[in-house]
Amino acid sequence: MALATHLSEAALKKRVERQRHLAEFPGRLAAWEDAVGKTVAVVARVSGRVEQWAVAFSDGTFLLARPAEATPEAIEAALAGLRGALEAHHAEAFALLDQLQAEGAEAMRLARMEKVLGAVRSNLPQIPELRAELLRVLGGQDAHEGD
Repeated sequence: MALATHLSEAALKKRVERQRHLAEFPGRLAAWEDAVGKTVAVVARVSGRVEQWAVAFSDGTFLLARPAEATPEAIEAALAGLRGALEAHHAEAFALLDQLQAEGAEAMRLARMEKVLGAVRSNLPQIPELRAELLRVLGGQDAHEGD
């Protein structure tokens, strides 16, 4: 079980690292007052957010239409919608975000795998037919992998 804890902690650390990067993403304006005099380049709906919009300005800055709701998830969704307008200004920050997203996804995948394996190990003694069922499922999967 120590491996499961380690993998879950690794996934959590990757998530925290990604959230920190999003909170510190270069060019994000805190309030509309900071946008006075700037030229709007793109306005994009923030995916998955009701009535949330993001605005990219021609100088590479951006703003969430409701900055009080600037959660890491909202910032990430806004950046996805504004990427075309902002990436030239913040290429390194986007590259790091892509890396953190990929590492986080991989850490979560491994943590889920370890949780499944832990559940199987702890349930094998109580459910004797579990081994046979797993072998049947895995044997069927192996047969389809070559297709």
